[in-house]
Amino acid sequence: MRSIFLVPAGDGARFEAALASVAEAVAIDVSEGGASEAASMLKTLRDGGRRALARIHALTSGLADSDLDTVMAQAPYGIILPQACGGRDVQHLGAKLAVREAENGLEDGSTRILAAAADLPEAIFALGAMARPSRRLVGLIWDPAALAGALGVDEDSDVLSYARAQLIFAAAAGGTPALLDASAVLETLSEARRGGFAGALVANAAAAEAAQRAFR
Repeated sequence: MRSIFLVPAGDGARFEAALASVAEAVAIDVSEGGASEAASMLKTLRDGGRRALARIHALTSGLADSDLDTVMAQAPYGIILPQACGGRDVQHLGAKLAVREAENGLEDGSTRILAAAADLPEAIFALGAMARPSRRLVGLIWDPAALAGALGVDEDSDVLSYARAQLIFAAAAGGTPALLDASAVLETLSEARRGGFAGALVANAAAAEAAQRAFR
């Protein structure tokens, strides 16, 4: 997935833009809207044959289970997990998905996981455990805005370069792509490709087109 169009649940205008875009997948962000709105959007994507993902709340939020109860009924291609801390969180989410796949008559293991694996300082020390923690894992996401916020530093701080490199190493070791959350940062996608990324989360149609070109 070279481009994943990220849409807040309930944002109709951005959803229409995503549907009309060249993005290879559309991700509905349940953490920025209601789960019921997300379910409706996921159904539209599924009915239209588009690859659909859902971005849920972090496992520590207390809201992830209710998010999954709603979105898994729509059989999304994958789940984006924010604030993932090492392989244990990927495995924890995988167990939750297995239960809901069984409840909804879905094939066991059919729901993939994309993990935002460097959102928190403590997650950096657990990146080594991201090397093949689950067959569901299909990508690691780098969101410098999230980590900068957790550290209280600017997004261009040199300290983030260490975490970025570690995430790229972890993705390579696990045989999964590293993806840039370009919906929250300002960076040319050609620079991201040269830096080891294979795709991006985007927030508009122009960025989706740019990602398709940059990562082809």
